[in-house]
Amino acid sequence: MPRATGSRCTSGRRPRSPRRSSPPASLAETLVATGFGYTAERRRQQVAVLAGLIGEVRDIRRGGAASLDCCAVGVGTVDAYYERGINPWDMAAGSIVAREAGAETRIWEAGGTRSFLFAAPAVADELADLLRRLEESALAG
Repeated sequence: MPRATGSRCTSGRRPRSPRRSSPPASLAETLVATGFGYTAERRRQQVAVLAGLIGEVRDIRRGGAASLDCCAVGVGTVDAYYERGINPWDMAAGSIVAREAGAETRIWEAGGTRSFLFAAPAVADELADLLRRLEESALAG
């Protein structure tokens, strides 16, 4: 029977090591996952942020579940996950996987709503700064 301890899971036959997030060399090589809110106004703001982001990163992916997007950072299939306005319970379990794998977390307020970023350490600060600037612009316009 499988046993789980943190981000380690064993079947009883062979141990597995914890996953590690991938290290992009630059923001231009960073693959970013994101999601969209439920209201039309929130989605318009999110698209405005992504319009500024798309030319600065390798590409953007839309997975569909915040928890799975956080896990994708943890296993290295994406380099970062960002979303504005998700509920804490939507990302709680996935964020544990991402952090245990070495990803860094950034949380900030933008327009009265929390923004979350889980990213490979090499790009976390630069990506967070860019996203904050893009959010400010999107919320002002």
